[in-house]
Amino acid sequence: GWQLSDFSWNHTTLWAMKADPQLTYLQDALDPQRVHEQLRLRKERFGDDVLEHVEFMKMRGRIGPQALSVVRFHSKEQLWALMAWCEEHGIRVANPHTHRLDEDMRWNGQPILDAKARWDPHSLLNPGHLAALEESRGVEE
Repeated sequence: GWQLSDFSWNHTTLWAMKADPQLTYLQDALDPQRVHEQLRLRKERFGDDVLEHVEFMKMRGRIGPQALSVVRFHSKEQLWALMAWCEEHGIRVANPHTHRLDEDMRWNGQPILDAKARWDPHSLLNPGHLAALEESRGVEE
């Protein structure tokens, strides 16, 4: 059913981006046991380029910290480096800056490729959404 967060999720980041077009955001899942450490380390590393917006949500019966971090955008390389740093420090990032399914933390690899082969053997549906599939076929965008 509906939850209160369905009506408020991401509004803070949308208002921030409206106020400053140089801002964007990340969708982060923080480790409940390390959340303070993770936020401290990220602040030390990235300073004011990352502003924290943390919400606590109930998922699978457990309450955990989720972040919609507001990020000052400098370049694609800077954004990808930030996401890589987050992953290295146990902050899972759902990448809102790509249409590629396999560039997202929820990607679970081979089972999705197997399902795609079974349900769409001629790759007619949604081409270009799986970098792994495109690379294996020698297709570049």
